[in-house]
Amino acid sequence: LPSIGRPIANTLVYLLDSAFQPVPVGVVGELYLGGLGTARGYIGQAGLTAEKFLPDPFNSLPGARIYRTGDLARSQADGSLEYVGRRDQQVKIRGYRIELGEIEAILGMHPGVQECVVQLEEEQLIAYIVLKQTWQEMNAGAWRPYLEERLPAYMIPGRFVHLSALPLTANGKIDRGALAESGKEEEEVKELPQGAMEEAIAEIWAALLEQKRVGRHESFFDLGGHSLLAMQVMTRARSLFGVEVSLRRLFEEPTIAGLAKRLRDALAGERPDERPILASVGREQDLPLSFAQQRLWLMEQVDFASNAYNVPLAVQMTGALDVEALEYALQEIVNRHEVLRTTFSLDKNQHPVQVIHPQQQILLPVEDISYLPADKKAATARYLVTEEALRPFHLNEGPLFRARLFRLEQQEYILLLTIHHIVFDGWSMNILAREMATIYKARIQGKKNPLEPLPLQYADFAWWQRQFVQSQAFPPHFEYWKRQLQGARAFDLPTDRLRSEQSHYQAKSYAFLVPSNITQELTQYGHKHSATLFMVLLAAFQVLLYRITGTRDIVVGTDIANRMYEETEGLIGFFVNLLALRTQLDGQALFYEVLQQVREVVLSAYAHQDVPFDLLVERLHIERRQGLTPLVSTLFVLQNMPNGGTEVDLPGLALGTFNAPVNLGSKFDLALFVSEGTRGLHGIINYSSELFDEATIAALAQQYELLLRNALAYPEMPIHDLELLTEEEKEQKRQEIERRRLSLGHGIKRSKEKRVGFSNLEQ
Repeated sequence: LPSIGRPIANTLVYLLDSAFQPVPVGVVGELYLGGLGTARGYIGQAGLTAEKFLPDPFNSLPGARIYRTGDLARSQADGSLEYVGRRDQQVKIRGYRIELGEIEAILGMHPGVQECVVQLEEEQLIAYIVLKQTWQEMNAGAWRPYLEERLPAYMIPGRFVHLSALPLTANGKIDRGALAESGKEEEEVKELPQGAMEEAIAEIWAALLEQKRVGRHESFFDLGGHSLLAMQVMTRARSLFGVEVSLRRLFEEPTIAGLAKRLRDALAGERPDERPILASVGREQDLPLSFAQQRLWLMEQVDFASNAYNVPLAVQMTGALDVEALEYALQEIVNRHEVLRTTFSLDKNQHPVQVIHPQQQILLPVEDISYLPADKKAATARYLVTEEALRPFHLNEGPLFRARLFRLEQQEYILLLTIHHIVFDGWSMNILAREMATIYKARIQGKKNPLEPLPLQYADFAWWQRQFVQSQAFPPHFEYWKRQLQGARAFDLPTDRLRSEQSHYQAKSYAFLVPSNITQELTQYGHKHSATLFMVLLAAFQVLLYRITGTRDIVVGTDIANRMYEETEGLIGFFVNLLALRTQLDGQALFYEVLQQVREVVLSAYAHQDVPFDLLVERLHIERRQGLTPLVSTLFVLQNMPNGGTEVDLPGLALGTFNAPVNLGSKFDLALFVSEGTRGLHGIINYSSELFDEATIAALAQQYELLLRNALAYPEMPIHDLELLTEEEKEQKRQEIERRRLSLGHGIKRSKEKRVGFSNLEQ
């Protein structure tokens, strides 16, 4: 890749990610320029100025600006910059932002490649390659293994096309529009689905995996599928064919042909779905809370002014914001989702019920702090955001959805949304972001809200959940958990301080990164053992907990979306359920043996995920812990929400996360959240700062990464013997042992001398 040198005198260079945070050396970021030579903007083009000339977040000088070049680059160890490509060549597929230039660079390093171009066509990456003369016989199927060794799975093109030459425009640039017409695909032809059932399944897969077409013998997981998408496949299949097939079947036969066979067997065996039908219920009757809502409601009765379940979302917006359109979008979302207009009260029998209000007005006045000096502005913004995010809700009064907008500069804002968890979960963030963007875009174009009315609401789900618990379908699910959790107890991690009975469970976070090459190896290791990346990472986490506690019986919690009907996938609400995953570990077991046990535990838990964890606590008489989750002291979550999580794309606006010191406490001693990105696995450990020092958590994160590496490197080594220390740490440990040995030896010598002297004195 071409080097573009170093910044000249009085010039500032930043390489930033999508959240406006600097990227490490060697990682691709967008190039921003600042310093004395930066212009103020484009004459007479306010919109373009707002998009390209942004306030410098790293410069305290009043009015300092940086210029957004649109170029992508990475810094080298010597301080020079390496040009990668253009930002407008950045694409998004299956929730991942991908730099096409990175893929082209890796392909271009192959000795057989003369030229190559990668582009996104119909939600699929396609690589167009011109081979060198001596490599003309190379088959297109050979590219995938080459790239799998160098890139994450989501960056590998789905098709490879060999061309004699790349098409060019009149001025000699690559004609990307003509690429699709220029060559003939040479990869193996996919065998198309056969029959109506396979074709229906293929349509489901293509939609969820964002593929143009799927062959009947292609593996669901090789195409980018994971546990969450697999459950969505089974949900749609159950809705379409009216039979229940275990998710385990998809793992055993992860092809369209295999799943169709299982569905035909289920139909022949007349195994209908026995669960109640999810349908709209009348609003004239009392509407119960879901079991998860009931737990939070009960907790508020104990601590009326608690903010432990506030969910703050702060977004920094730079550019020409249409405040009226934003207010309109938020109002339409509240109108659309009943749960955001819901409060909670008691019925005549003193049971909690949902009260859905017909209207709730959203006002978004601009709170202007742009007049403040630059050195006070950021601190004031953080204070205001923190104060609002921590302000308690009252479930019987509402509203449980609050919005505030702060202006820092003429075209720089912070939007803060604060929502109570009783009406909102992680999946809901994605829905909120997507719908806000859709309605906002329509409004600034002078159009009405384009979203269709929702067929169901959250209250319908809460009603269905109560019916399910009373139905004939419920007992087998409950009996599974009764067997699975019999005798289980929460285990205690070694802590830096003793637990206090008056603990407020203050929380802090620690972030770390597992490189992309390790991520790719872990994914491939999982495929080899018919397991997902989630299962591999969870197995390693449970092994780590076993190693540091010495406890063989490990229970780790994980959040599951719990949206088992397609109609619930577009609803805002508190659907998430906690699964208690229990594993019995043996120190002499190999890692792949642990993985097989974890795989079975996870698949069985998924099959019985409809049972609310709060109901299990109640009926199994699981010991409750003040302020903490019963039975589960640690949480592990792989965050792979569909459609890219909570990213929002609003015209004319650059968006980023605004970080403020908001501490809402910890429901677990320790919770590990992992997400997959272009740089690898991003890990965040939320921990109780009353129990742990940051140094302890940093060491834990390092041990986790080492365990992942060593589980791959030494597959025949028992888990008890997998190394958890770096070479530097082992050397420090050796030196400490040696110091103690010498100190002990010196003490023994002095003790002998004292005893000899005392003996002489006696004589």
